[in-house]
Amino acid sequence: AAAAAAAAAEPMTAAEAEQLAADEGLALVRSSQSQTGFKGVSKRGGRFAAVFGSHQSEEYLGMAATAEEAALLYARHVGAEASAAAAAAAEAAAAAAAARAARRRWRWRRLHLSC
Repeated sequence: AAAAAAAAAEPMTAAEAEQLAADEGLALVRSSQSQTGFKGVSKRGGRFAAVFGSHQSEEYLGMAATAEEAALLYARHVGAEASAAAAAAAEAAAAAAAARAARRRWRWRRLHLSC
C-alpha cells in the first residue's frame, strides 16, 4: 500500500501521460488557443489545472505536474469518443490555419517578386 501511495504521489512525465492516454483509447485534445497547448488545461503557479466547461460554469478536474497529465484528466472526463472527436477537430483547424498562412506567404512573395 505504501508503494502504491508513493507511485501515485510521484509526478507523471509527459511521455507517460501520452502513453497512458493511448493505452486507455483516449486522445489528448490539443489547442492552439491555449498557452499550454491543450484544451481544458491552464497553468496555475508551477502546476497545471484541468477544467471542463466555460468560464461561467467550470468543473475543476484536478491539478497535475505536466500539461500532458492535466490533458489526460480532461480526456478521461470527456471520454474516448468525445476526446477523439475534439482532437480531430483541433487537428483540422490547425491544418486549415497552416494552409491559410501558406497562402498568405505565397501571395506576399508573388506580390513582392513581381515588382
